[in-house]
Amino acid sequence: MYGNNIFNNNLVLRYSLTKEFFDSFKSLKYSSIELPLTMVKNFHNYIKGYVDTHHRNINLIIKMKKMHSFISFFS
Repeated sequence: MYGNNIFNNNLVLRYSLTKEFFDSFKSLKYSSIELPLTMVKNFHNYIKGYVDTHHRNINLIIKMKKMHSFISFFS
């Protein structure tokens, strides 16, 4: 988690969307290399605008935390 023990709203959205990305495309492989692993930086650049505009949407944050069972320490 980049050295943090606490999820802020940006991290909840980014990690939720990243988890959904990996879950959706985990079967894509080329020469036994999982392609989502090679595209994660581009994916984070792609979702940056969405995360920046929706990080204050508390209902979305709560939904994502429940959907993906994200738990942070000291929250």
